[in-house]
Amino acid sequence: MPLLFVEIDNCFESAQVLAAKIDKDTRFCQRKVNDVDGKERPMWRPRWWVPDGRHGDQPHPPLLLVFNRVGPRNPNTVIAQLAELTQRHWQGAAHDGFHMYDGRLPIMVTGMKQLLEHGSAGAIFRRFGRPQARPAA
Repeated sequence: MPLLFVEIDNCFESAQVLAAKIDKDTRFCQRKVNDVDGKERPMWRPRWWVPDGRHGDQPHPPLLLVFNRVGPRNPNTVIAQLAELTQRHWQGAAHDGFHMYDGRLPIMVTGMKQLLEHGSAGAIFRRFGRPQARPAA
């Protein structure tokens, strides 16, 4: 199974606090180490598997944010602000009719209620930069 980072948010943290966490996640994904063959690789890659991009790019493992509406913050407002604050981490670069996501952190969002109602196979995951929710696979 590919690596997936998961963050559960109970709607107490602001978009700015969540964006700072995503900054840290991105820095973690960029850390390099020497693998057993002596080649430098991202630190997480020798331990966990993530498929390479379709065009030779190497995206970071996806981050799934699950919003559990317990606290006072509106997750829809937080998600919109968070997408804007973290755009530099997830947005691909246009390249001859497709987008390259080399070194980018795919960020997906969903709600705990949707996850409980539809399960992990439901069309409930919205990736930042995409217009609608889709199944995870």
